[in-house]
Amino acid sequence: GFNLSKLGRHEEAIECYDKALEINPDVDWVWRRKAFSLTKLGRHEEAKDFYDQDMIKNQQRTDS
Repeated sequence: GFNLSKLGRHEEAIECYDKALEINPDVDWVWRRKAFSLTKLGRHEEAKDFYDQDMIKNQQRTDS
């Protein structure tokens, strides 16, 4: 996903991030990268939800 995002292929990147989250939803950077791609596509409300999830995952890791 990251390389696709760097190439500006955000729709494809999001598909990769979705697959990664299906495998392991606890990887916080995937939430953040998906949010970035959503932002680049102008899908700001969706991106906010993923940034929020990233913050929750980071907090949970910090509290552990």
